[in-house]
Amino acid sequence: MISRTIKSSSLLLIFLLCLSPWVMGQRKLGAKPTDSGGVLMPEQAAYDVTHYHIDLEVIPEEKSILGTVTISAKVMAPSEWVVVDLDTALKVQKSTFKVEGKEAPLEVKRKKGQVWYRSSRMLQVGEEWKLAINYSGHPKEAPRAPWVGGFSWAETPQGAPWIATSVQFDGADLWIPCKDHPSDEPDSVDLHITVPKPLVVASNGQLKGIKKFKGKKTYHWQINTPINNYDIALNIAPYKEVSYEYTNVLGEKMLLRWWVLPSHQKQAEVLLPEFADHLRFYEEKLGPYPFRNEKYGIAEVPFLGMEHQTIIAYGANFKPNAFGFDFLHHHELGHEWWGNMVTAADWKDFWIHEGFCSYMQALYTEEKKGLEGYHQYIGTMRPKIRNIQALAPITSKSTKEKYFHAPCYTESDGDIYTKGVLVLHTLRYLIGEEALMRSLRKMAYPSKEMEGKTDGSQCRLVSSSDFITIAEQESGQDLDWFFEVYLRQPQIPNLLVNKEGDYLSLRWDLPKEMDFPMPLEIEIGGQRQRIEMTGNQAKIPLGNINMEEISIDPDNWIYKKSEYKEKLAFRKQLSEGLPGVTFKELKASDHFSQYYELFIPQPMDHQSPDGDRFMQRAYFGFAGFDRPMILETEGYGAYNYTKEPSKLLQANQLVVEYRFYGRSVPESGIPWEYLTNDQAIEDYHRLVTRLKPIFSSKWVSTGISKGGETTLIYKSKYPNDVDVAIPYVAPIILSREDPRTDIHIQTVGEKSTRDRIAVFQREVLKNRQAILNEIHRYAAEKGMHFKVGEEVALEYAVLEFPFSYWQWGGKPEEIPGKGASAKEQFDYLNRIVGISFYCDKTLDRLAPSYYQHMRELGYYGFDTSNVKDLLEVVKTPTNRFFAPEGVTLTYDNTYMRKVLDYLETKGNNILYIYGGYDTWGACSVNPTDQTNALKMVLEGGSHSTRIKDFSEEDQKKVYATLVKWLNIEVTPLENVCIE
Repeated sequence: MISRTIKSSSLLLIFLLCLSPWVMGQRKLGAKPTDSGGVLMPEQAAYDVTHYHIDLEVIPEEKSILGTVTISAKVMAPSEWVVVDLDTALKVQKSTFKVEGKEAPLEVKRKKGQVWYRSSRMLQVGEEWKLAINYSGHPKEAPRAPWVGGFSWAETPQGAPWIATSVQFDGADLWIPCKDHPSDEPDSVDLHITVPKPLVVASNGQLKGIKKFKGKKTYHWQINTPINNYDIALNIAPYKEVSYEYTNVLGEKMLLRWWVLPSHQKQAEVLLPEFADHLRFYEEKLGPYPFRNEKYGIAEVPFLGMEHQTIIAYGANFKPNAFGFDFLHHHELGHEWWGNMVTAADWKDFWIHEGFCSYMQALYTEEKKGLEGYHQYIGTMRPKIRNIQALAPITSKSTKEKYFHAPCYTESDGDIYTKGVLVLHTLRYLIGEEALMRSLRKMAYPSKEMEGKTDGSQCRLVSSSDFITIAEQESGQDLDWFFEVYLRQPQIPNLLVNKEGDYLSLRWDLPKEMDFPMPLEIEIGGQRQRIEMTGNQAKIPLGNINMEEISIDPDNWIYKKSEYKEKLAFRKQLSEGLPGVTFKELKASDHFSQYYELFIPQPMDHQSPDGDRFMQRAYFGFAGFDRPMILETEGYGAYNYTKEPSKLLQANQLVVEYRFYGRSVPESGIPWEYLTNDQAIEDYHRLVTRLKPIFSSKWVSTGISKGGETTLIYKSKYPNDVDVAIPYVAPIILSREDPRTDIHIQTVGEKSTRDRIAVFQREVLKNRQAILNEIHRYAAEKGMHFKVGEEVALEYAVLEFPFSYWQWGGKPEEIPGKGASAKEQFDYLNRIVGISFYCDKTLDRLAPSYYQHMRELGYYGFDTSNVKDLLEVVKTPTNRFFAPEGVTLTYDNTYMRKVLDYLETKGNNILYIYGGYDTWGACSVNPTDQTNALKMVLEGGSHSTRIKDFSEEDQKKVYATLVKWLNIEVTPLENVCIE
């Protein structure tokens, strides 16, 4: 993912040094924000704030505030309500409301974090009102500033009060009554902040005066340009001010002013010339510093930093990053353009603030370190991108929804930084550097005339659509397809690369049928060429050239799931571990960066490993060489989807088709003598033994139903091959017709439901000819054939019905009663059992299964007592009837009894998942206290029971067990929060 010109050793160093805690974004914070923004309620959309007058006293020894905030606003839509946001920690003592200068009565209600004022009459469009709110209290103390904010009540090294606010993700309502939404910025703000002497207040805008009285000082700061409510900031300490003179791009002289702790004055003086260079860079790239009529200010704070307008919060310890510059200041300064002057009207477009700022730092690195340095910087962005939510969705979002990771909202999601950088990086490749730079500048200042404005008209609210329009204008290209893919949905393109005969096949794979004609740069034999991807794909003749001699997107300009050299590295490693394996790259879903269909040579007989071979199909989802490995032991053919344990552990996934099923059948046909438990287990053992040196993290085996049974058999024979086993609904059957299933069917659920099942069975057989007509019609429609005969299929389906009903979780109210039509009866029987279960195609596919069940695995029988008098063709029903002919079917349960004995007395680190109603649950494993195992049974659950179906409490129990056994992080499923 890094430019191929970078050596791996230097890449590692740069990666480790550059994982800035701010820009990488993901961090466990241990606290939730109170939220800000989101869908704007009509009562707040009805007015536009024009001014805040903030008159507050800050009392450090009490960690409290008291005073009055007056909100001036204009009515935009008729409303009788004025709704103001104010945190519940602050109490309102008095409110005064004036409309057009005249005092008006109000009803007041507190609703959670809001104050609802009801006017005595409907407020009309164009009217102006003022609401003065006198309040006090102990504002929320920031638990993890600046991400989970509030007031930071700290002390300087000398023990003096050191106080600062940071409320971007919580909203300014943590300390002032306001309309907490990014779409409404006041035109101006006055702050009168009173503090004890000798503390200094550094805030936004211009200092208009200081009043001294009785051991206190009141600072008057005035802001005369629009400002985000979260940007209004207090910084209070015994500051010293240092300054540096700077000449801006317009030739005007201005001071860079820094309020620092006295003990850090020298460090600040040393850094200011570098900060001036940061300012020069931004002005040259984007246009003049937007707030030069007020000030350029910095305040040292007791947390990392924040982009407070004209008073940047700085707490980065005066240290440069791996690229040689002060990352924090450079980033926060960029917000004066991206965030403060150009503001997203809704948090859904938050990437315009953070992604644009972060990309400017890549450009600054390029200016200082050249293109190689630029690519190195870009490379540090890739590893932490999650792609869980759309970067810029269409629908409104709050800060909590956009910046924090659901469902706990105690961990940040940094895609607005990192993915934002990669989107602009890719756009640069597509439209060219010059067009991108023109687009960025025009996004900052739409016209040359606007670059000269300082009266607030330079500030504006935007959305992603504004940037799309500008980029299309500057490039002359239609870019809707580009932004639909990268902004509007979370999944990124994956380039599928396969060799097809003498051609190299290239295809962009996307989560939906989306247009993505992104051209590719390809290097063959030292010559580069640009390949157009018409219809998202292209084919290139290879001739005698090997795939290893080709380089695709050699400089990593396109943001995609995996790079070509990563694909080659994966294929090389697997080929060395599994000689003769073949690859076909498929769609990579979820957390996988690559996904393949493999065919792996396996010994037909593991007792003769050098003898005949067959090709065993598998699916491999690659998440990383350092990630855990999920081995799914299928019981039948291989099913290609992301398994639940893979999601839980964000793991690699190897799904192995059972020998001689699906596409793993030898060309010469099934050699039945080698279709045994032991031979199958040796397949898995051989794979694990060969792959463990490549994937050395934790290994987890899993499987469902017969596949789960295989997981358990494998665990009993090679207990140390995997660290944990997670079998789902896995039976251990002890006879050809295990009576435990009959007992289960006779006792499970409600008696009334069992009675309805019995009635339904009889009614279907009584209506035999009409049902047969339905079967005949359905078979003709679906192209089914029944060598066993349609009547045999009907009777077996009726006998199977109770087993399938409880296995798959039928609903009693849906069982057709007496008087139901033949079609209703057949449709329900077909839905629960599936008449296709007895057609030729299915019986041929399942022949290996019936063979195994009749020889080693055991199965279930059929209880005919309820319908014996109605059976005409199946007099002695048995599943042996469906087994292949001409083979030995001697059954011996010794093998499975040994497996069960091991599991119940020695089977450690096994997580059993069962459904309480599932018929196969009758044959479940019951681990004893001698084992370190966990059995989870979902009450009323079916054969489809998964971990996600359990209660939150039970899921947490499962996750805690896995963490204990594996000592790795678990990613909860669905909406379960683990903090």
